[in-house]
Amino acid sequence: MFVRAIFLAGTCALLAAPLHARAGDLPTETTTKSYLVTRDKAIAYVNNASSDTDAFQKSAVKKLDGMLRTLIGPMEVTGFTGAGEFIDPYLEDWPTYRPVDGLVYTAADGSQSRLVVTTRPILEAWLLKQTEETGGQAEPPAAPEAVEAALADGGTYAGALNNDAAVYTFAPLPIANASPGRVAKAILFEQGQDDVTPNPPDQIGVAILQGGRVYILTQPASVTPIPACKALYERNPSNGETTFEQCYARLLPKQADFARLVKQAQALADRVRAN
Repeated sequence: MFVRAIFLAGTCALLAAPLHARAGDLPTETTTKSYLVTRDKAIAYVNNASSDTDAFQKSAVKKLDGMLRTLIGPMEVTGFTGAGEFIDPYLEDWPTYRPVDGLVYTAADGSQSRLVVTTRPILEAWLLKQTEETGGQAEPPAAPEAVEAALADGGTYAGALNNDAAVYTFAPLPIANASPGRVAKAILFEQGQDDVTPNPPDQIGVAILQGGRVYILTQPASVTPIPACKALYERNPSNGETTFEQCYARLLPKQADFARLVKQAQALADRVRAN
């Protein structure tokens, strides 16, 4: 009990510590580290507590919300307004797909377009955690190659969308970077908790790394089925998921609606103004 009391006191003190970073400052190692330490201590306490932690969780989430907003700073993306919602960090237990810490926005026009904003250091920390948990060997999370690859990875989208569903990536969509120092990648994907084949993809995703921030945008898309891919899947359903997705990646550029999908992805990317 004495040890728990000391831990709780230390955690609460950290949660109550004042923030010194100004809104709009680019994330620094110190402020990012303080956010991650605060979050992880809160998670550890909640999952090891022997009594009710509702009040503690509310206080912790409020503090983390404020810290993350300071890290991200003010930003403007066409079609998205409001303060955005803090992505639930799930202090008590973790979902199947560990969420990416960020702010989520819904399009002001009533469409189903979504925007998630986080920072590069926070994404790097998330990538490191994913690598540790899967035991995978990859580029160091801070390496440009690793961060850029994550912009087109279904796992990153699953973490950002945070709805406990996998993201199945079907094909990349070529879009322009718009300015030096900006990296933008687009994919065609579908979400599901089970195998989504032989349904065609139904969403476009765009991820942009710019100015220390990461923007992840999604929007529904209408994709004409490719009969050849469905036939290929039906001939070999045991390996159908991979075969089906690879077929779309190979044949989609030859389809009549490919140019329309690329145009839609580019328009989504252009909502994030280039520096």
